Amino acid sequence: MEVSNIDFNKFRTEVYEEIRDHGKLGEFSGALGEKPAAELFNVIFDILEFFVVSSPFGGLITYLCEQARHAVLFKSVEGVTMDDELGELIRSVWGAEINSRASRKKLLRNIARLPNVKFLRIILAGHFVTRVYWTQWEKEDRLILLEAAEEVLRPIALHLDKGALKRIIDDDLDTADDGDVGKGVRPN
Repeated sequence: MEVSNIDFNKFRTEVYEEIRDHGKLGEFSGALGEKPAAELFNVIFDILEFFVVSSPFGGLITYLCEQARHAVLFKSVEGVTMDDELGELIRSVWGAEINSRASRKKLLRNIARLPNVKFLRIILAGHFVTRVYWTQWEKEDRLILLEAAEEVLRPIALHLDKGALKRIIDDDLDTADDGDVGKGVRPN
């Protein structure tokens, strides 16, 4: 099924009615009450819709960065000339995953060229923060991708708590020296 063929409002209504008609709405509502439960239900479906609609682009950049992040590919990735801005953005995100130091300027330049489309910018910021948190281990690489996340959100007036994220990175590096690699990786 193509994403463009999903009528999320119809799907939301059908699932809500099915839960209600089978007497499960009371279980879903629990101690919340019916109105907060309906609001929670809508938030859950908003998240589902965002996930489904963002999966093609988010999945593509995640796949490239996860499966093809080897240094040997950097020269090839950097050597490709793209004819469109989205292709160039994908190439620079991929290049930054392989070698963020060499790709920093190009990545930030491509981010600056992005239209102020919240949807695209939120997907990219989530991607960068995920890479900082889970896949990058060198401090400078992590800070470059954190900078990219911050820059991608700036035009849409969303902000990261960069100080808190830097403290997590520093704590992670400090504890890695002690042999306790997991300590400080996750915020409390």
